[in-house]
Amino acid sequence: MSALLLLIYLIEGLISIALGTYAFMAFRTFKSATMRLSSIAFYLVAAGLILMPVAPELIGYSLQAAGYFFLAMSHLKSVKQAYFLFIPLVAVKSIAFFFVFYAAVETMIFLFQEKKATTLITTLALYLIAASLYLQIFNLFFVSAMVVQSAQLLGFVLLLTQFVGRYHA
Repeated sequence: MSALLLLIYLIEGLISIALGTYAFMAFRTFKSATMRLSSIAFYLVAAGLILMPVAPELIGYSLQAAGYFFLAMSHLKSVKQAYFLFIPLVAVKSIAFFFVFYAAVETMIFLFQEKKATTLITTLALYLIAASLYLQIFNLFFVSAMVVQSAQLLGFVLLLTQFVGRYHA
């Protein structure tokens, strides 16, 4: 693994920690279950990203998948929607992709309802992360890991921009 790729994983992990912290502060302020689950999600994703160089398959992707699971759960509006989460998937990476893609679709639906620029940026960020995960799984176009992780990093940066300056301790 190249030094630049290790640096990208570290930066993504740090941004995920920041996202988790902002979501936690928003939870404390608004007592929102969505923000509580989002904070758990981003802390798990951060742990997975930071541990990618050490144990990518077993620990890194598993923690990321768990984080994206919590992110998807934060978007569920009723128990009736939960059956979508139990579609059998083969690989841990596929599960991570499914959960982040689900969150992206739910956010896009919210975008069409609310028509806010901030929701557009969040939707774009989640789709960048989903595309990155998709390329990590299939990579039919033989895109380099550097490009794939850079797309994911850009997604995390866009998510972070939605929190910076909005929630304070």
